[in-house]
Amino acid sequence: MDNGRISKIVIVTFLSIIGLLMVLPFYWMIVTSLKTPLEAVQFPPTWIPHHLRFQNYIDAWQSVPFPRYFLNTVIITIATLIGVLVTSSLAAYSFASMEYKGKNFIFLTFLAMMMIPVPVYIVPGYLVLIKLHWVDTYLALTVPWLANVFSIFLLRQHFKTIPKDLYEAALMDGCSQFGFLIKIVVPLSKAALVTVTLFSIIGSWNAFIWPL
Repeated sequence: MDNGRISKIVIVTFLSIIGLLMVLPFYWMIVTSLKTPLEAVQFPPTWIPHHLRFQNYIDAWQSVPFPRYFLNTVIITIATLIGVLVTSSLAAYSFASMEYKGKNFIFLTFLAMMMIPVPVYIVPGYLVLIKLHWVDTYLALTVPWLANVFSIFLLRQHFKTIPKDLYEAALMDGCSQFGFLIKIVVPLSKAALVTVTLFSIIGSWNAFIWPL
């Protein structure tokens, strides 16, 4: 057996083991959810349930207003996503293509905000929400997250790769800045926008500290 084939077998074996280790937590989560309460806590644990108890899912669904919780998450996620896409695209285009005084300073200030951890502004943010009477409303869970610095940075870096010749050609055809953004920049930035979309959905869906 040649060295190339041996190396391939070793790599495939190693990746297979890593893959199994990554799948194992998901398997254990699903298997445990189908066990009886006693079997779920017994030691040593069982890898395969003695009796599949699908009633656990029904009980979990009925024990709390889960449909309402799920709907709230969907509404907040969609509203936040729309806001992030709109504000990030406009801000990123401004930083990437427009010239005005203080642009670099503002952009650096935005980047500096990324270094501030969420727990630092939870209390001040909550006090603001109380004064605005937004506590326990959708506004409290969406408005503060309608703009995202990382999304602005990501789109700005991509927008800067678009040739300026396209803008000059569009300008000669009577296209405005906003028209150039909508008709040319956005269609050419589908990959970056999809990335921002995924990050926004995951961030909103998994948000815990701020809604709490």
